[in-house]
Amino acid sequence: MPGVDSTTWTRSYANKNNKLNTGSNTGSYIVANEGAKPKKPDPDPPYVPPTDKNLSSYSGGSSGSSSGGSSNYYSDLFEEFKRLSAQSRDEAIQAIIKNLDAVKGTYQGQIQDVLDQYQNLVNQNEVKKERARRIIRENQANRGQLESGLGRQELLNMNLGYDNITSNLNSAKTKAVNDIYNLITQAEAEAETNKSNIHNNYANALLQYRLANM
Repeated sequence: MPGVDSTTWTRSYANKNNKLNTGSNTGSYIVANEGAKPKKPDPDPPYVPPTDKNLSSYSGGSSGSSSGGSSNYYSDLFEEFKRLSAQSRDEAIQAIIKNLDAVKGTYQGQIQDVLDQYQNLVNQNEVKKERARRIIRENQANRGQLESGLGRQELLNMNLGYDNITSNLNSAKTKAVNDIYNLITQAEAEAETNKSNIHNNYANALLQYRLANM
């Protein structure tokens, strides 16, 4: 019986393409855990095509002495090879999906952390702004300038300074969140590429097996 040429299998994606590259870190954090990057979960075992050993215990059909019997035997053997290949393919694809879900979950957690951290900074800035406003108003009252043009300008300048800080914080928050969303998009695209590669490898394996057993 012709053997399965295991060298015909393309396995370059194994343990490499089956792991999602989560990309660079956000680089936009200005608070604790700057540049935090999620740890990629270890994927399940990659797609490994069946070999002679997998098929050695297969007892479907008898080789027989006639050409018809031999044809049926190799046809049955090919169907078993295809079944094992499809099983391995499906397991590899499920591993990619599981890995992607884990990566996306980590990124979603980072997004929430960013939103919480920046909101805390905005709240702190608002507290400082109100404290500064009270101090300025007290000083103006002591100087008799509560309603003067100079007093109003002083208060306006103070408000503008703190409002600019809030605006800068919101801009930084938006950039940090968008950076993480871009990483999610990149991870999704890489997962689709890896799944496509597995489907292609599966189809090529069936072709190579048939050619090797003609």
